[in-house]
Amino acid sequence: MDSATSKHICKDWEMFNTLKIDGEFSHFKLGNREKIRVEGIRSMRMKLYDGAIQTFSNVRFVPSVVVNIIFMREITSQGYKYVGSKWGCKVYKGRHLVL
Repeated sequence: MDSATSKHICKDWEMFNTLKIDGEFSHFKLGNREKIRVEGIRSMRMKLYDGAIQTFSNVRFVPSVVVNIIFMREITSQGYKYVGSKWGCKVYKGRHLVL
């Protein structure tokens, strides 16, 4: 999870339920100013901690990243709240832990 990024990023092809790979999708700039190519864009489904399935839209497929990144501002706009600590981050929908 990242509060500084502006888009969801996923490196795992199999997580996408639909994926548009035709066309030019630009590049994504990392914190170290490195530019990496976006290979596709679409929606993906993720099973959350509570068993619910969440669909994330406009996710960038970037196979060269090391980890998947969830844009925190996007999920908080959907009613989720997150609590971070030095041990990690937890995401809640109401009182239910989901991620």
